Amino acid sequence: MPYQASYRWTYEDEDHHKTHWKVEISGVPKYDDLGYEMTYYAVEQSSADMSGFDYADTIYSVAGTAQGELTEIGTEYEVQNTYMDEVINVGTDEAPHYALKEDGTFTNTIQNTVTIEGQKIWRSLPGNWDDADLPQVEFTLYRSLADTGSTDSGSADAGNTDAGDTGDGSGADTEGTPDAGGTEDKMEEVATLKITDWEDLYSGTFYRFEMKYEGENTVSVDEDGAIVVTGEKGKPELPKYDGEGNLYAYTIRETNITYSADADVPKGSRAEDMWDVYKNPPGVNSYIVTNVYDSVKGAVAVKKFLSLPMGDDGKPEAYPAVTFRLTRTYTTNQGTTSSPQTVETKRWTSVEVKTAYEAMHTSSGQSGQDGSGNGAAEISEVLLFENLDVYAPNGSKFVYSVEEVMDQLGGYDVWAAAAALFVRRRTGRRDGKQ
Repeated sequence: MPYQASYRWTYEDEDHHKTHWKVEISGVPKYDDLGYEMTYYAVEQSSADMSGFDYADTIYSVAGTAQGELTEIGTEYEVQNTYMDEVINVGTDEAPHYALKEDGTFTNTIQNTVTIEGQKIWRSLPGNWDDADLPQVEFTLYRSLADTGSTDSGSADAGNTDAGDTGDGSGADTEGTPDAGGTEDKMEEVATLKITDWEDLYSGTFYRFEMKYEGENTVSVDEDGAIVVTGEKGKPELPKYDGEGNLYAYTIRETNITYSADADVPKGSRAEDMWDVYKNPPGVNSYIVTNVYDSVKGAVAVKKFLSLPMGDDGKPEAYPAVTFRLTRTYTTNQGTTSSPQTVETKRWTSVEVKTAYEAMHTSSGQSGQDGSGNGAAEISEVLLFENLDVYAPNGSKFVYSVEEVMDQLGGYDVWAAAAALFVRRRTGRRDGKQ
């Protein structure tokens, strides 16, 4: 039956006053009414919910064979069969709760695991970009003690993919490890995660991912949309505390970006042109890793030659407007060519065509560009598409094409060439030669 008596806590010695305490209960009877010596058992109770502070079930130990040695026999809820004489059950058969025999040792340990829940943000992507063509990304998880000041708990560093780092697209600093406030030796690399398919991880404004185990993690999504994390065989879950009960701090770092198979640096190109596709802003935190799409830029020029038929009055019959449509494709992560995407349209307006004719007519003093007076005027104009992304978000090069929209050029013959085109008037025909 329960027995209450006065008790006093004392610590073992000065070296262990924070970790090893003894309780002495005095004033209790040594013998029962029949003269038999009594054996006392004890259970540990707390005024607070110990599980709410991540305390595990209390471990029971008894004296070992060697001096000062302790032998663990189980916990307050589960004891090895060979040591059942060291405890008594003060619970029920269905839910046992054991009291430990006098001179036993209670060990309280803080123990819990953590799941790192991260968010990946891809910013400034081209409109309607396919999730299937996002780059493959590898994250590395580092661990340190939260009270060392080496890192802030819950921080995430997206790394650098600026051209000055590695030049190989790894997305890692040249040192390869987090700076961690000058205490890199206290940072431990504990887990990795490689994501090759982002589509199912999308959650409205960001992409979800989790890390749960030491070693290599793999994420997938079940039929209910929940993230499922699997780890390597035999690898434990991420601990929240070390063996001494000290809190761990975890830091995520994006350590590698792998682009599509055709994202090799073209001959004559600079490596930084390829790896500037994503730039990471400073100050990311709370396991949010952000990449901003920012490709190097280029331009496409198209030169238009237009023959204006002349009327009986010696003036052009009309000044037709000309429209060009710029489209682009890229190589997908599956190695196929994407569907064309319209990037921009440019228009050589009727007013501009007239202005170009009048400028040519004034400078030449002839009705025709070649001065033959054969009833047509040849004018030309260069239209420039600027600030065009050179590389797609998956690292492949964009391929641009220019198409002339024929809606307002009824009755005109149109032809094109990839290089400079020189046009000459000949009797009864038009001809072009590169």
